[in-house]
Amino acid sequence: MAKRIVFHIASLRGGGAERVFVLMANELASRGHDVTLFTWNAEGPNAALRSPAVHLVDFDLPIRGEGYGKWETLKGIVRSARLFSRLDPDAVYSAPEFANLVVALALLLARSRARFFPSFHAAASLPSSSLGARIAVWLSALVAARATKAIAVSVGVGRDIAARGFPQSKVVVINNPLPPAAALQQDSYTWQTKLATMGDGPVIATAGRLVPVKDHRTLLRAFAILRAGRRARLVIFGEGPLVAELRAYVQESGIGADVL
Repeated sequence: MAKRIVFHIASLRGGGAERVFVLMANELASRGHDVTLFTWNAEGPNAALRSPAVHLVDFDLPIRGEGYGKWETLKGIVRSARLFSRLDPDAVYSAPEFANLVVALALLLARSRARFFPSFHAAASLPSSSLGARIAVWLSALVAARATKAIAVSVGVGRDIAARGFPQSKVVVINNPLPPAAALQQDSYTWQTKLATMGDGPVIATAGRLVPVKDHRTLLRAFAILRAGRRARLVIFGEGPLVAELRAYVQESGIGADVL
């Protein structure tokens, strides 16, 4: 039986969570479900990945830096509640942390009985200076109370949210999916050619948005210690607001020749 399913993501800019949600929405729509991708701002490269079978709801709220202003957030919560009242979904999936709180509040305001599956993509124990991140941690009990299941993308993230008060019975680990095989169109890439010119030694690779919560600086410090004692190469896949800062730190650390 077809279900009414809503996926909520704060925006469609960058990041793995945004891509994962679009791909999951596409897949469930292809299986005959009534799927809505709901976002406060639909700008970004992941918008092009959406299947025509997935309904798009875009509030077109202005983004300030990496998030939304206070007034936009309040308006967004009220409009989200109205949307849930109108759509009357069977299930709602959300990510990342602050979006989970928004959905929990909106579902309560809408008096919706939808099953709620908040998704967690990073360890909240890592420091974050944003007001939204701090509020999300403080009020995580609200999300835990409303959630049907809390989805963690790794065992470590699952341990983190359980330590913050989520009942262990509600925490389930579901790793991020691999992209469809059809999306892998090239046999080789430019970065592979560059890597071949960087000498030999083991290759360490990481993929993730270049934002504070990913803590790439700690990785670079550890790599500098490793590189002082042996040959190695580090490849960082990702983009984000910290790209210039991290590149500068690589050069300051004296590991520029071994980091791609």
